[in-house]
Amino acid sequence: MLSRYDGVGGYDWIAIPLIPYFYAVERLEDVPLFADAKIVAFRRDLYRRKYLMDVVPDLPNGETPGRN
Repeated sequence: MLSRYDGVGGYDWIAIPLIPYFYAVERLEDVPLFADAKIVAFRRDLYRRKYLMDVVPDLPNGETPGRN
């Protein structure tokens, strides 16, 4: 679930649930015991591709967009 809040403090905000935000998984029991930067980037991209493609699409060359 995404929520959009526009005009809050002069900014446009998008809110997502904390578990997906912190861990890039849907359920708490899916949180990995260990992760490194490569695993975190991979899991975040999987979540983005599943739920956020309309908001954060791939780059024209098919690659994952940068952080911002």
